[in-house]
Amino acid sequence: LSPAKQQAIRTLGVGIENKVVLRYRDPFWPRDRPYFQCTDQRVRFLNLHAFGKHGAIAAHLSPPFADGYAGMSDGEVAE
Repeated sequence: LSPAKQQAIRTLGVGIENKVVLRYRDPFWPRDRPYFQCTDQRVRFLNLHAFGKHGAIAAHLSPPFADGYAGMSDGEVAE
């Protein structure tokens, strides 16, 4: 985005939200609950398994905690 558009977004108080999808052979979480909120307010979880994606869960990282993942490998993000 242009610097002017980036500044407009900052002025609105919004930022980057990243999504990290993790896949497991078998879910270790409740399979029928579509959403999870943990005690760490930086992260929200969407149970993709409940929507037909076997063994998958998505972690949503909100601003400002979503910054810093650009250019990282999948392994680095998963750690």
